[in-house]
Amino acid sequence: MKHEINLQVYARANECSELLSVEDFAIVLAKHFTSFFSQVTTTIVKIVEKPWEHVHVDGQPLKHGFKLGSEKHIQLRR
Repeated sequence: MKHEINLQVYARANECSELLSVEDFAIVLAKHFTSFFSQVTTTIVKIVEKPWEHVHVDGQPLKHGFKLGSEKHIQLRR
């Protein structure tokens, strides 16, 4: 089941014609699952943003090659 859900998430991401925040993408996913599957009436979407970088070969980025990035997100509290 998890594999099928992952495929649905990748398909929705591929259909996005504009850049979305992770929050807006979570809304897209929730709407998809509740409208596409009649047996689903409620969804809870937990989403985590991770930085990705293009894989480079011979100094050139691969169009469809990515790796987990090294960028770190830090939340500061005052």
